[in-house]
Amino acid sequence: MHARNSFEDAANEPQHEHPNTIVLDFAKRFPDRLQLLVDHWRDAPGQVVDGYAFFLLYCWHGKHRDPATFERWKQPGQERSPFADAPEIRDLVAASLAAIGGQAGWVRMLGRRDYCECGQTSKLENLSVCVDCGRHWCWECSGTRCRGHEVVG
Repeated sequence: MHARNSFEDAANEPQHEHPNTIVLDFAKRFPDRLQLLVDHWRDAPGQVVDGYAFFLLYCWHGKHRDPATFERWKQPGQERSPFADAPEIRDLVAASLAAIGGQAGWVRMLGRRDYCECGQTSKLENLSVCVDCGRHWCWECSGTRCRGHEVVG
């Protein structure tokens, strides 16, 4: 019998999917991805989301975290997500915001340009995103958004 080395120990540790991958896995329903994020944060706290994954999650959380805000922006028949109050989601969003540079980083991100589904470019601050498929929508395309899916931002 031989002594285990640190390489063997590391090779036997569970491998965690990066939270960006979880958020952007549009093959899964959004509530299922939120559950995976909760589980991931419990297993690997400190691993944050950034870039487009952060934009999507932060917009969603901004809509759901406050019941009054949710009531103002909800779509017909939509219920507030039980994940809105999950401490793991709250902590992940807060840690991710801090990692991108806090509010200043968020403002920089909102100033970036991206494409709407109609082909126009716009700053992210003027685009909404579908949490179910990831498509961007500008205010001019609001009538053609993903019907039956949640659009945030």
